[in-house]
Amino acid sequence: MLKRMMIKNFSWPLKTATQEIEITRLYPERMMELPAAERGIHELDATICIGCGSCARVCPNSCIEMVHYKFGNPLKNKKMQFPQIDFGRCMFCGLCVDECPVECLKMGKKVVMAGWERKDIVKGPEFLATKKFSAKEVSDLEAEAKRIAAEKAAAKKTAAKEGGAKEGAAKKSAKEGGAA
Repeated sequence: MLKRMMIKNFSWPLKTATQEIEITRLYPERMMELPAAERGIHELDATICIGCGSCARVCPNSCIEMVHYKFGNPLKNKKMQFPQIDFGRCMFCGLCVDECPVECLKMGKKVVMAGWERKDIVKGPEFLATKKFSAKEVSDLEAEAKRIAAEKAAAKKTAAKEGGAKEGAAKKSAKEGGAA
């Protein structure tokens, strides 16, 4: 009786070992297909991010912090502030993605993140950015931003001078009208 039970217990493993049925996942070698709605590691499009910080404000775990990153668009993002995410605290709720006004922050399909220390799972814009400008493009954009700022300052100066001249003329005509 005992031999019969032992043979019965070994029959199922032998049957499955001879067939090509996947029992366990071969994780590092083969990743499983993820569903379309999978919320993986965030992806940032640094070319369109405006640095508003709404993602950091709406995060319920306060795991998003705005930090400096040099490969963004200085015309759109004056402070050059981009999100840095602490994935040790992130619960992948997607509120930051929903709140982004220019839709530069998205949930990606990449799910693997590991590290030996805590700082290894804090990912900055250099890791999150899928689209970014090169150093030459950033310098060109900075020169363009300075040129636009100088034009605005010159326009304000001329408007102030013209406004001052109009005020002076108005005061003169008011004095003349009061004297008559």
